[in-house]
Amino acid sequence: MLKKSAAILAVVLLLSVPAVLAGTHASAEVTQPFSLVSACTGDTITGVIDVSVSVTSELNGNTLVLVIQGNIHGTGSGSPSGASYIFNSTVTEAEQEDVDSSLTGAAEIITNVELISQGGAPNEKAVADAHVTINADGTITVLRVTVKDNCLG
Repeated sequence: MLKKSAAILAVVLLLSVPAVLAGTHASAEVTQPFSLVSACTGDTITGVIDVSVSVTSELNGNTLVLVIQGNIHGTGSGSPSGASYIFNSTVTEAEQEDVDSSLTGAAEIITNVELISQGGAPNEKAVADAHVTINADGTITVLRVTVKDNCLG
């Protein structure tokens, strides 16, 4: 489930940035609950995460270049084990969009997720790499997502 969470986070960041941010820098922070299932322990981990997102954009002719940085940190408890966990994640996205009438674009998104046990349970680390290309009529022509999930002693 950690794999799915990392991939979903990457795609959500891609789709959440409007093209109206040309030539700006914006940031936001939010605290929210989370829940996921560890592939290493089977625990359902629930807790609270702090999410910080920074977006920088620049318009070069008809091309909008976006760089998005996300940092997520939090803590949670596993059920049924009762184990405590620390959740850390970073997301980096580089995106280019044509802002003429075609609105085509491409993005590369890399997400790193760490679930660190504060006891005897194994740690978990996942890395997701996503590439998305959208053509002029809004059709996703390329969607490639690779995820590596590892249980660490």
